Amino acid sequence: MEGAISDLGASYPHPALENISRLDWVFAKTMPEWPHEYSVRRRARDEADYIALWEAIMRDGVVMCWRGRPGPYLYPGDGFRYWDLTPKMHAKIEHSRHINRCRVEEVERLRGLGLVTDWTPPERTSRSRN
Repeated sequence: MEGAISDLGASYPHPALENISRLDWVFAKTMPEWPHEYSVRRRARDEADYIALWEAIMRDGVVMCWRGRPGPYLYPGDGFRYWDLTPKMHAKIEHSRHINRCRVEEVERLRGLGLVTDWTPPERTSRSRN
């Protein structure tokens, strides 16, 4: 999948970019080894922008793994990757408090360290009925 991360979302501007531009982003100073920013739901000027981004992540995100845990990550074409901090695969907006983002180049660095990997769905086993 070489080169694919930097190409995700590059072919079109995602509608969520408008919502993203209206959210405030804060650099996560406590994790300088994994540079990223976050947006806090309760501090959003308009919660509808936060919810729209969250829904885009869940609907249009590419499933990838962070330290072995799968979750959806949105690549809207602005050079960032976005993800939510709630439990990944079956998240509900009611539980969401923060959305993170990092530069796509940082994802490539983390992939090189083995912290970001592609997700392979578990194989389904078929049971025969007798």
